[in-house]
Amino acid sequence: MGDIGINTRYLSSNRGVIKIIQIVVGFIICSLLCASWHGGRSCFGEGRLGYCSGLNFVVLIINIVLFVINFLNILAWRL
Repeated sequence: MGDIGINTRYLSSNRGVIKIIQIVVGFIICSLLCASWHGGRSCFGEGRLGYCSGLNFVVLIINIVLFVINFLNILAWRL
């Protein structure tokens, strides 16, 4: 199996700081795009707003996964 360890140097590196900023900005953009969301409708609805919200959400999830993989230093890439 792969080895898992905490890489604290990642938080102090430029890549780690930029990834944290990308995640925070992604949450801010998500909240701004879904600010007009009302009970029954989804903010991922039809049209340009839905496309932007969906694309931002996908990029946000990818950024969070990459941050966790790099922070935990998961070395399970070899099969």
